[in-house]
Amino acid sequence: MNVPELLTLLEYNHWANERIFQRAARLSTEQLTVSSWLSHGALLQTLVHNVDTVWSWRACCQQGVLPAEYITEKSFPDIASLRKFSQAESEQWLAYIRSLTDEQVNGEIEYSWPRARPRRQRLWHVVAHVVNHGTQHRSEAGAYLATCGHSPGNLDLIIFTSKYKRETSS
Repeated sequence: MNVPELLTLLEYNHWANERIFQRAARLSTEQLTVSSWLSHGALLQTLVHNVDTVWSWRACCQQGVLPAEYITEKSFPDIASLRKFSQAESEQWLAYIRSLTDEQVNGEIEYSWPRARPRRQRLWHVVAHVVNHGTQHRSEAGAYLATCGHSPGNLDLIIFTSKYKRETSS
């Protein structure tokens, strides 16, 4: 794995999350907060969980510790503030990865976790985990949004790399 490839994965993650946020912004407060079949209950809780994962793993990679606290929906007065936080986290991830060498991306990070023994992981594996984790929750969110009449459309990586990534790299 190299820095440009890892940046592509993170850019994709941001793009796909943005597509979900764009559609979620069209929902009523009730549609965002009603308990449903989603793995984290309501759509808002699912989106918060996804953003929390992006935030906590970036903090872990940069600081060597997974935060003990979770981000909750109480931290955000509305979907727009959660989206803004998500955008800022994406930018922080990109800036962090841009500051690294290919050797560092392929190297291991050591981190502690309040509920477990210290661990080691290859940095790019952590990033792949964050993106893959996001895919799971985006698929749930996308299905829910579709039932509300606001499908985010195709969120496949190949769509991003063939259309959006090509446009931005020209």
